[in-house]
Amino acid sequence: MLASYLLWIRWSFLLFSLILVSAVAAYYGHFLAERARHGLGYLGLALIWGAQYYLLAKLHPRWRWGWPVRRWLRLHMAMALGGTFLVLFHAASGRMPRGLALMAVVAMLATAASGITGALLHSRAMRLMRAGAQGDLGEDELFFMSLTEETFRRWREAHHPITYAFFFLAGAHLLAMVLLLGWLR
Repeated sequence: MLASYLLWIRWSFLLFSLILVSAVAAYYGHFLAERARHGLGYLGLALIWGAQYYLLAKLHPRWRWGWPVRRWLRLHMAMALGGTFLVLFHAASGRMPRGLALMAVVAMLATAASGITGALLHSRAMRLMRAGAQGDLGEDELFFMSLTEETFRRWREAHHPITYAFFFLAGAHLLAMVLLLGWLR
């Protein structure tokens, strides 16, 4: 029961944070120079891109630099959410995103929502597995553990394409801005 409350608390905190960042960006964003706003977007995208190093660290032990996978996962989540907030500030501080930029922002928010869902599923699966290893689970809990593991596997199959769509749209947006408007001059 507590886990479901934690789910709602985390989702509520994320939604409140996104609304707050958007409101602050819309109100104070015009004080920033255009270059500074674009710098926030580039920095946010770099953080999100850097967060993907977790995939290498998870798959190849020599890329972990002595850190456990848990720490890489936490770093992945922190960098991805921090980058999401910076890109959202970038998007909300100028004029309303349209076209490719809007699609990239929507895909980024869908990726963040999917990532938070995956983090909650992962923490629940780990909690149930620890309880199962101690023999504290009854028949119903074992059934829910199997459902959680299956749900986590299906989540992963959906999260990766959403992330790839975001990177494609963000790359297309950057390419369009560089080629059409020459923003790297």
